[in-house]
Amino acid sequence: MAVEYNVSFPQATQWTFSVQNSSLRELQAPLGQSFSCRNASIILSPAFHLDLLFLRLQAAHLPPTGAFGPSFSCPSDRSVLLPLIIGLIALCLLTLVFVIFCIFRRRPPTYQPL
Repeated sequence: MAVEYNVSFPQATQWTFSVQNSSLRELQAPLGQSFSCRNASIILSPAFHLDLLFLRLQAAHLPPTGAFGPSFSCPSDRSVLLPLIIGLIALCLLTLVFVIFCIFRRRPPTYQPL
């Protein structure tokens, strides 16, 4: 990926920023699929970051309808909320089973041997 950015601010000390990163593999998707990302920051060089907001692109093989192919999401869009909720529910159930086990273990036997 190569980016060249021209600045037109009068107080700018540098007018043109140019970076290139040949090892970048951030915007890849399988052939025929699109790449979509709601919020991503790509580091092109130590001094240049590219922030992508609500991006959707497909390089080749558009369907005849002209619509994007199936979407391949970037890793930062995947939510950690669902695994967190499932883990908390499992922890609560495990705690409940442990408490019930302790309660039944403390009870004295209901019958007395003769």
